[in-house]
Amino acid sequence: MIYACTNCGREKSTLTGSISAKERYISERVKKVIALSNQKRLPLLFISGKYGLISADTKIPYYNLRLEESSVSTLVKLAIKQAKDLKISKLIFYAKPKDDKLKLYYDVIEKVCSNLGIKVDFVTLIE
Repeated sequence: MIYACTNCGREKSTLTGSISAKERYISERVKKVIALSNQKRLPLLFISGKYGLISADTKIPYYNLRLEESSVSTLVKLAIKQAKDLKISKLIFYAKPKDDKLKLYYDVIEKVCSNLGIKVDFVTLIE
């Protein structure tokens, strides 16, 4: 199955309790990717430093975590399992240009897709 995907972000709704990832992540980039995935009729995934590869409808509580180099291998293992469960054949990864903050998310996506033979298209979003 083909999925749209983007990384989580620092801008999050602070509503208490668990709400869907698409409601929790509130940046303009996320809104743009939600619109693109709806337009292309593709299910949307987020790569979260805490939860791995999750559906836009997955309910998550508020959290504040920055992905660190030391967590990448653990996150890759989790995301590989999740990608297998989702039966991903292709991933379209929408993100801002790769920089120091986003490099680790790109690395996780590249490693997961390489390990499982998943085709991945990286689409750079310019604001």
